[in-house]
Amino acid sequence: MSSEQFRVWSCSELVVCAFFLLDFTVGDMSELGICESFKVKQAVLLSATEVTEMILRVDEIITCAPRRREGM
Repeated sequence: MSSEQFRVWSCSELVVCAFFLLDFTVGDMSELGICESFKVKQAVLLSATEVTEMILRVDEIITCAPRRREGM
């Protein structure tokens, strides 16, 4: 699908649309029976945020660890 075809398709009246990466086609999600609720998207974003926060905390702990002192 060319960028021009995608532009024409995206300006059409389809409200629920999807771009399929496997075969580079565009289709109507409601015709395919695909539905995503707001709560699912919200849960995914919340999980990603929590994981990111945990990674940053662990990284900060590792970089701020006190160095070992020898001879004491």
